[in-house]
Amino acid sequence: MSKVHLVTTERIEGAYVERYLGIVWGSTSRGRNIVTDLICYVRQLLGGEVPELSRLLDESRQQAQDRLRDAAAARGANCVLGVRFETSNMTDGGVDVLAVGTAVRMARDRSRRGEQINHPVTEGTEKER
Repeated sequence: MSKVHLVTTERIEGAYVERYLGIVWGSTSRGRNIVTDLICYVRQLLGGEVPELSRLLDESRQQAQDRLRDAAAARGANCVLGVRFETSNMTDGGVDVLAVGTAVRMARDRSRRGEQINHPVTEGTEKER
C-alpha cells in the first residue's frame, strides 16, 4: 500500500499545496452470498446490529480507501484533501462504496520553518526537495 495520507479537511495547518494533481477516487462493489443473506434476514427480524453487514461495509470502506491511495500515488501525490465517502446498497444486498478527494503534493509552510508541525503529511518534505 502507498504512503498517501487521507484527510477530510481542505487544508492542513503548517503546510501548503505545492501542486494540485486532480480528483482521484477509489471504489468497490461487494456482494454477499446466500448463507450470509439468510443469516442477515434472521438477524434483521430479531432486531439489533447485523454484524455480517457491518463487516461487509467496513471491508468495503477499507478497500475503497486503499484504491484511493493507490490512485493518488500514481499521480505523485502525498496527500488527498477533502476525502468523502458515498455508500449505496445494491439490489442484490451488496454494497457500493466510493471514496473521492483531491490529490495534492503537500509541503511544509516555509514561513513556519522553525515550528514543530505534528502532521504526517509534512514529514520528510524538506528532504524530498
